[in-house]
Amino acid sequence: MNAMFRWCLYVSILAALTLSWPAAAGAHANMEMSSSLLAPAAQPGSASGDNADTQAHLHDEHMHHGTDQRAVARHLLRTADLLAAVLVLGFLGYRYWIWTGRQAPLGFSLRVERRLLLVAGALSLLTGFLEVWLQVEQLSGPGMQSASERFFLLLTSTWIGTAAWMRPLLAGFLLFLTCSRDQESLKWIKGLIVVLWAALSPLTGHAAGTSDGAAAAVGGHLLHLIAAGLWFGGLIGIFAATFARKPSVENIRDWNQSISRFSKLTLLIVPLMGATGAGLAIARLHAATELLDSRYGKLVLLKGAILLVVIGIGVFHRRVWLPRLQPLLEQEGTEREQAIGRFINGVQLELVLALAAFIAAGMLSTTSPSQASAEPLYWHVMGEEAHMSLRIKPESGGGHSIKLDSWLPSELEAPVEPKVEAAPLASPDTEPQSIPLELKVSGPDPYGFEGFDKFTYESVNRAYRFGGSGSWRIIVSFSDSQGQLHRYEKVVDLP
Repeated sequence: MNAMFRWCLYVSILAALTLSWPAAAGAHANMEMSSSLLAPAAQPGSASGDNADTQAHLHDEHMHHGTDQRAVARHLLRTADLLAAVLVLGFLGYRYWIWTGRQAPLGFSLRVERRLLLVAGALSLLTGFLEVWLQVEQLSGPGMQSASERFFLLLTSTWIGTAAWMRPLLAGFLLFLTCSRDQESLKWIKGLIVVLWAALSPLTGHAAGTSDGAAAAVGGHLLHLIAAGLWFGGLIGIFAATFARKPSVENIRDWNQSISRFSKLTLLIVPLMGATGAGLAIARLHAATELLDSRYGKLVLLKGAILLVVIGIGVFHRRVWLPRLQPLLEQEGTEREQAIGRFINGVQLELVLALAAFIAAGMLSTTSPSQASAEPLYWHVMGEEAHMSLRIKPESGGGHSIKLDSWLPSELEAPVEPKVEAAPLASPDTEPQSIPLELKVSGPDPYGFEGFDKFTYESVNRAYRFGGSGSWRIIVSFSDSQGQLHRYEKVVDLP
């Protein structure tokens, strides 16, 4: 009865954690947040004048790519987040799925598990709130809300903010599960929780900001991270087992079985890392030349080169060292010690390369692709009576595709005369050009804003040409069925 009660409690807490995931947060993930989101001047229904234009322009200048210090800080924080998730994932993966012995392997006891969760949870709490604070500083400017209001808004309406408190919460739940006497029966719940933890990394990176195929990008990143975590955990576990001072015959046999099992697992996870990594890189790069011409492409090449070396080491271990090592593990003497020493050297090299790969991954997740493949605009405005989201995406054949999402209260009808207009900033007297739109989808949005219906419009011409690059004044306007006008303006730079 007690066991059933514990299981019900664990499942209930896990369900509560899953349901607390904000459904609408994905709409705000990793996007450019304009001054309209935080400044009173940008609320729907108010006409935007020259002052609003000036504020938006000053804010865009302030946000443009951030400072070098912020970029370095984001790389470090992102790498720390990745390592924390991978360490927990790898630890649990090796302890409960790769290790075959009855006793916990050296360095993987329940006490060590608790310490790891405490450290990883504290680290995630620190890095998460620092990341949110960096965003708060970046969004400072004329007419903005106070720092505390911006901090709370980011904490409750973006994936970066959600991850800041969700990671330590998941770590706390995993720590709570270590109080149970039967750890083996909880391994699947632990596995699900750590996968949720790992999923926060792609949800706060470039993957969630992809307008087309975001689910596939997030899924690919998650598979890549899970495979990397299992690989890293296996390497650490095998290496840690070599520190046993006087291993018994049973210890040697368990270590041998774990090596054999991990070797078979690498036949799946290493190609999976390569395939998902290549797919994600291809999706983010616009042309093959960007591999050499952009910083993002060079990081992709660096990570790919590291992975190729790892694959080479793995093949050498499986084809050469393991067939020689396994017969010697049942014996004693100098020859066995030398063989184990050579094998450990290879594992150490893989661990160093693994750390290098994770550092490169952390830098990739905070480095924007080249401008040709990036979206120059993802503009979102929230208000009490209407919401608006505009995306302008460059197409490979030239021109831009435009997508407008508008949300109105469910009791109102569809927007009246929705318009997207553009005028070059260098020619203030030029009449704004109107971009023809057509309605694509309308109706309740179960994953969007409660009490609002969503209306999606796209440009009739999938490759609309603005007539030149540079700074453009974008005007979005529509009326509701009661006649209230909602109008938004923003200055953007188009490549």
